[in-house]
Amino acid sequence: MFDRMLRSAFALVIAAGLVPALPATASAQETPQQPQEQTDSIADEELERFARAYLEIARLTAQMERDTALATSPEEKQEIVRQTRAAMPGVLQEHEITAQRYREIANLLNQDPELRQKFAALLEEIQGA
Repeated sequence: MFDRMLRSAFALVIAAGLVPALPATASAQETPQQPQEQTDSIADEELERFARAYLEIARLTAQMERDTALATSPEEKQEIVRQTRAAMPGVLQEHEITAQRYREIANLLNQDPELRQKFAALLEEIQGA
């Protein structure tokens, strides 16, 4: 059940396009990008930062869905989405990860079942703490 919830939440964040919609200026303010040859490997510390950012973004996205469901006008819904998107660069910055690196790791998780399993275990550990 947790795995299904994890996949659903992960798919929601990626499919919603919220992270790719981050302003370009957010990337410039964050930790410098990893060298190109390291894009296919993820250190445990980096995966943990990603996981913590992922959980916070998933929480923001879930709150956005609840709020938009209760919104009474299209304008109110748009404002809720705008505010959520505006909060996301701060989440990434707080966890010292660039928007580009976040997308790279998300893509690696989609492609690598072993990494995805490690990520799921890390999420369980974080949420259990």
